[in-house]
Amino acid sequence: MNFLRTTFRYLTKDRAFSYVNIFGLAAGLTAVLCITFYVVRESNYDRFHRDADRIYRVSIAMAGEGLAQEDYYFTPPIGPAMKAEVPEVEEYTRINPNKTYVAFVNDKSFKLTDVCYADTSFFNLFTFPLNKGNAQTALATPYSIVLTEETASNFFGNEDPALPPYWRWASRH
Repeated sequence: MNFLRTTFRYLTKDRAFSYVNIFGLAAGLTAVLCITFYVVRESNYDRFHRDADRIYRVSIAMAGEGLAQEDYYFTPPIGPAMKAEVPEVEEYTRINPNKTYVAFVNDKSFKLTDVCYADTSFFNLFTFPLNKGNAQTALATPYSIVLTEETASNFFGNEDPALPPYWRWASRH
């Protein structure tokens, strides 16, 4: 109890100095916590995939008239070229994310957001669990699609989400 009384007297004796010390301590602890949370999040990102320590995302630096950016969107030849020319590349998949489309299913229209195009090898690298279907054949045919459980429920309700014979796609919104 004596220690608390002495600390309180010291803090009230020189208030400006005490405020600076307390603010500095709070700012330092906040910075340490933010950095710790960032490092933990980054080191655990997508760690549930099989062989996650061997999966890398490659990006390309592009430069042009006043434009310099780094991006992970690839043109079609890059994946096969890297696999042919870089012996360390065992498998590749190309993903083109974040598209928005309108799909027509059974004469109803649905807006699909965050649509990603992916190679047939997508499920060879990533081990997302599927509720229905086979990961090896899910993207094997042109225009095949993998839906989240929520999207399948919106499209088909309680019915089995077996795809209709055809999908009609509207242009990108």
